[in-house]
Amino acid sequence: PTCRYRRTPLGSDRDGRTYWALGERYDRLWIRERDRSWRSCADAAAFEALLGSLGHAGDARLRRALTKLRPKFDAGLAAHANSQTCSLCGTWPLNQQLLLCDGRPGAPECTEEWCFACAGVEAIPDGDWRCVGCVDC
Repeated sequence: PTCRYRRTPLGSDRDGRTYWALGERYDRLWIRERDRSWRSCADAAAFEALLGSLGHAGDARLRRALTKLRPKFDAGLAAHANSQTCSLCGTWPLNQQLLLCDGRPGAPECTEEWCFACAGVEAIPDGDWRCVGCVDC
């Protein structure tokens, strides 16, 4: 199965990291490292440190894009501070509904909660719903 969450690339830095806006409102910032691992920019201090690290002339376009989107990211961080969010993209969905994974039969309980965009659905599905990690192959 493929994940169809909303995402848009913002650019790359001189160290080979790529930056992405994710979520239903594109209000979460994720960074893909050179080793292909992902990390989230989870608070205002981390965002400020990130902007400060983009001082190289080759990073100017990315820095402008992040500065322009900063109000959206700040609003997203504030909105998510006291709410349940999607396990995958970190957003609180516009429809205020998350799909709770029903897990695999006989396996420990799964704690994944996904927004509709990440789950690739437009409405709550009939029957059980399983995240990508719990889908039977």
